[in-house]
Amino acid sequence: MAGRARKPRGGGESLDLAAPSASLPRVRRRYHFGSSGFVYVFVTLLIALGAFNSQNNLLFWAFGFSLAMLVVSGLLSGAMLMGLRVTRERIGDAHAGDVLTIRYRVRNSNRVIPVFGLTIEENPPPAEATSGRSKRASRRSARTPAQESPPRIDPSRAFVPHIAPRETIIIESRTSAHRRGPVEFASFSVHTTFPFGIMRKSLDIHEPASTVILPTLAATDGRELESAALEGESARSSRIRGDGDEFHSLRDYIAGDNPRSIAWKASARRGHLLVKQSLAPSPLRLWIVLRLRVSAAQTEGFDERAISIAASMIEQARARSIPLGLAIPLTGMSVPPRADPAHFDRLLRELGGLALGPADARGRDLPFPLAAASHRHACLCIHASGIDAAYGPVNRVRHIGVLGETDARARIPGRGRLVSGDAAITRGSSRR
Repeated sequence: MAGRARKPRGGGESLDLAAPSASLPRVRRRYHFGSSGFVYVFVTLLIALGAFNSQNNLLFWAFGFSLAMLVVSGLLSGAMLMGLRVTRERIGDAHAGDVLTIRYRVRNSNRVIPVFGLTIEENPPPAEATSGRSKRASRRSARTPAQESPPRIDPSRAFVPHIAPRETIIIESRTSAHRRGPVEFASFSVHTTFPFGIMRKSLDIHEPASTVILPTLAATDGRELESAALEGESARSSRIRGDGDEFHSLRDYIAGDNPRSIAWKASARRGHLLVKQSLAPSPLRLWIVLRLRVSAAQTEGFDERAISIAASMIEQARARSIPLGLAIPLTGMSVPPRADPAHFDRLLRELGGLALGPADARGRDLPFPLAAASHRHACLCIHASGIDAAYGPVNRVRHIGVLGETDARARIPGRGRLVSGDAAITRGSSRR
């Protein structure tokens, strides 16, 4: 599936479409003869043999016409691609299960010749030179991100039917993302078989790029995030004077102060006007602790479900503008709480690029991260197993445990409510 946006021919150029590339990618031009091309050449040779043996004028006309089509096919398409400039735009991230969009900027710099029937598709990365291995074996071992087993993304392809001379368009290729993780792009190919389909002409453009397939968002209702926020220090005042409710001090009245802030009783005792100063409320800071590889008997699905729940919590914190931090004891990662959009994007990319080794018990005995244990922060701990209420400070951590698919129903401690489904989770608080 592809979409396109054209640059206007008259007036000033669009800033989005006409921006020059900082560095030009390497381009290699090639001609390819497929089965249809070889059949065409073989039939042309047969006509030539018949014409020279029989001296038949009709066969000479047919041979000349066939030869002219072959020459026109090579010259026309070659000239058409000579003035073509294609660059890949920056690839955005996408959640697993969503659509990944790849955009290409295509410019036809020819003054007269238009471009027809272009196909743009991503190439596999070049095979690395390996001692003792043939080129064919190396080429066979090279795989695109879409060729991994199971693949992270489907093959990417876009089609451009026509580009007028001196025109620039943006073409989109949309492909499905299946699994979280980093995806590397080495080069892409632009090819066409116009006008007769006899031979394929291509441009191989080396332009490395990368993106991250983010985790799937779990179906959570956000109540756990709100409960953890209420149990935090959000109602506690900071040491900074501001518009809070907690009293800080008195000061003399200054012209322009709000009359509602005047302390009338203290002013009457002192004989001049005094104004009350308050403490600003302390902003809420929330940590998510992701505890992975808890049990040696568990499968990778437990960890992936825990990562999906963490990704969903990050999106909910973004929607509520809650400063959020992420700690993963298994990898030693600790990102302090912040609330700007780039910070949430970084957290999701960290989860998307998280590489887990074999299923073992590496995460069972890891200590609770000290940064998340601060009494000024609320904390939500996600276990890739059942709940371990003894993990972390007893009075400041809420826990979410991921169950196996065999656990069809799980009772929530202290609430008596049931959660059912394949990805059932148990919720509980370590408050006593």
